[in-house]
Amino acid sequence: MTESLVKLNVGGHRFLTTRETLTCQSVYFTAKLGEDDFKTPTMVDDHILLTGMGGRFAYILQYLRGGNYPILFDVVKGFDYATYVKIRHEAMFFSIDALVASLESLACRLWLAQIT
Repeated sequence: MTESLVKLNVGGHRFLTTRETLTCQSVYFTAKLGEDDFKTPTMVDDHILLTGMGGRFAYILQYLRGGNYPILFDVVKGFDYATYVKIRHEAMFFSIDALVASLESLACRLWLAQIT
């Protein structure tokens, strides 16, 4: 099976991935990707333009590629709760339910660990 490459521009950040990666767990991308191409895409320099934050989308794509959850921890500052919330928001936008649920569960565990 030949994977079809997809070029994305998300918030000015460019990504190269495959249709299969994008559609493996995302209802959003499954609905948007047709047989041949995105349905009515907005193209910029041969890249499909998507609304979103490119830095956060990198975490989304990392998850879609291999199921790797973002670990946002600094020895001095601890966990970056604000970024987890932002990644969760992006995951909700792109309809990646498993990542949303995992981030919600992780946030609860981290919060409980802090108060106990």
